[in-house]
Amino acid sequence: MNETLYNESLFTESFGWQPQAFIWLSPVWDTTGQTIVDFIYMYSNEVGLHYLQLNREQLKHIRISNTPSLTDGMRQRIMAEMVKVFLTGETLITNIYNPIIDKYGKVSRIKFRNGILTSIQDTTEEAKAIQQLQEKTRELELQKELSNSILDVSMNGILAMEAVRNEEGDIIDFTFTKINQKCASFLGLPVASIVGKRYLDLLPLSKQNGLLELKISVIETGQPIQKEIWFDRAGKEGWYNVSIVKLGTNGIVQTFASITEIKQDKEQLEKAAQRFETVVNSSQAGMFTLLPIKDEKEV
Repeated sequence: MNETLYNESLFTESFGWQPQAFIWLSPVWDTTGQTIVDFIYMYSNEVGLHYLQLNREQLKHIRISNTPSLTDGMRQRIMAEMVKVFLTGETLITNIYNPIIDKYGKVSRIKFRNGILTSIQDTTEEAKAIQQLQEKTRELELQKELSNSILDVSMNGILAMEAVRNEEGDIIDFTFTKINQKCASFLGLPVASIVGKRYLDLLPLSKQNGLLELKISVIETGQPIQKEIWFDRAGKEGWYNVSIVKLGTNGIVQTFASITEIKQDKEQLEKAAQRFETVVNSSQAGMFTLLPIKDEKEV
């Protein structure tokens, strides 16, 4: 059995003032003095007691095997680490999370005065900040995936753009920043080949049909616009209901949907109504319409 070299005043003088946790444990040997079966807590500075959520009276009675500050799994792992450091003299550095005390730490273990000196740098705040950032990143990724899914199943074309300005600050064009699949199909190009491209390069007729001016107006006034526009593009000719709203300080979101069939149906109904009105007005016979009147007791 090896002799324990513990000196309370020396440890207090050396580690009591340190800003991080220092804990010294002494090995417990079996009856033969050949095998380490446990480690007993002998010293901790105040920072260490605070980190482990123990008081000095508790420290006098605990070992690795019964400390309330560790889970069973941690006891086994730490015991193996301590034995290895004691027998080999190697320094061991690990990062841990202790669910009992809900703290993270960077742990260093060295053989010192025939025991194990453990120092713990509390990294809880940093670890939790990183964890929150990772969770926020995952949340944003999920929101992005959801947003993309919603955009791609939409029956309307949806696109976002940023204004391009000249040296005088005037808007001369827009750049595609995001589009959905419906919009890409309308343009006849894959999404990846549209995002980042200039608006007028892909749709030069937008100067003539007034769409460019509508977008500029929304940016400059902040007022949303909704308008029915005839769009003349090979294979895509027809009427479209276009809505444009401002996004941020220099962007817009535009949605569009084909209303050609709706307008055609409306025109046919109007023509049918006109024909009916003509027949009624030109008829030599008396004509009238009747509406049924039901008994109030009828259900």
